[in-house]
Amino acid sequence: MKCAKCGTALEIGTQFCGECGSPAKVAVTPVVEPSPEPAGIRHVQKPLPPQPVNPEIPVLASRRGGVLWIGGIVAGSAVAGSVATYLLTRGTTPTSPDAQVPAKASTLAIPTKAPMPVVSATTSPGIPVGTAVSSAAGPTAPRSVGPRKLVVDTAGGGDYRSIQEAVLSAGVQDTIVLRSGWYRESVVIGRDVRISGEGGRTKVVVEGVLGASVFVITAGSALLSGMSIRYTGPDVSFIYFRAVDVTAGAPVIEDCDLMSAAGAALSISGASANPTVRNCTLRDSAYSGVNVSDQARGTIERCQIFGNSLQGIAVSKRGNPVVRECIIRDNMGPGVNVWDQGTGSFVANSLFGNAKNAWQIDITAGQITRTGNLPNF
Repeated sequence: MKCAKCGTALEIGTQFCGECGSPAKVAVTPVVEPSPEPAGIRHVQKPLPPQPVNPEIPVLASRRGGVLWIGGIVAGSAVAGSVATYLLTRGTTPTSPDAQVPAKASTLAIPTKAPMPVVSATTSPGIPVGTAVSSAAGPTAPRSVGPRKLVVDTAGGGDYRSIQEAVLSAGVQDTIVLRSGWYRESVVIGRDVRISGEGGRTKVVVEGVLGASVFVITAGSALLSGMSIRYTGPDVSFIYFRAVDVTAGAPVIEDCDLMSAAGAALSISGASANPTVRNCTLRDSAYSGVNVSDQARGTIERCQIFGNSLQGIAVSKRGNPVVRECIIRDNMGPGVNVWDQGTGSFVANSLFGNAKNAWQIDITAGQITRTGNLPNF
């Protein structure tokens, strides 16, 4: 508070100035009014600077009444961008003042999806239709498809101990190898399987069990090779048991030694039986070396047939074999005996030393063809 006349500062409540004696009056500070805006000029408020948007709060847009929920998209983009920027720009921090390691930009590894397997719709070598194969580039290792080798060893050193077990496990054209040894079992074969003795007929012996033929072939194109096949037990009530009994199929028997103490070494019977037997010995059996009957066919070639208790070869009941280049000798009956509508073709065979002539062709036999045999009649 000041004196209005001389300007001396006065205390609040003072009535007269102590300097000039004038009544105390408060000096009033004039209020400056703002000048009015010229006509026609509109005041525009300066807009506020844009505020950062919180990515976790959804932004609502009311245009056309639609509501856009973009918070999650903004959040994901912001986080991914921050992580990528950090990984790409951060350097390696030295662990000590002496370590001057230059910072290197890290590479952001983006995981990729593994390619889905594609199911094959067409056949490819070794890959059946419907097999799942990889569509990725690069070499593949499909499962091997094709014939396998199965080893049978009675001592346990192979895949199986039993021939029959291996036969049941084998696929088409699989090869079963018999290790050297003595196998005592009877085997039934009804599929295209190859059974081969390791070391040949002197090293591998398969001897049937009592009361059953050693090998019974009921179908397919099996192969038996390189083994001795023997039935050494007696017959049972005149039921005969053979080394090999072919009732159907077209098997091949080669480089084998066959004998039976209770029947023929080889029996071929039935209209669908048509084996090929080559380079074998069929010997010392209680009946015939070879018996062909019941419309069966078969080819017997380059075999030795000897020492059998009856004939070397017996053909009956419309059996029709082809026998060529065989030696038929020293049998206790005729070399070849044909009866009861049996037929056949015999070419370039040698028959000698048989107890009852080389040939015995009964009047009930069918048509027989003999060419180049010694003797031929």
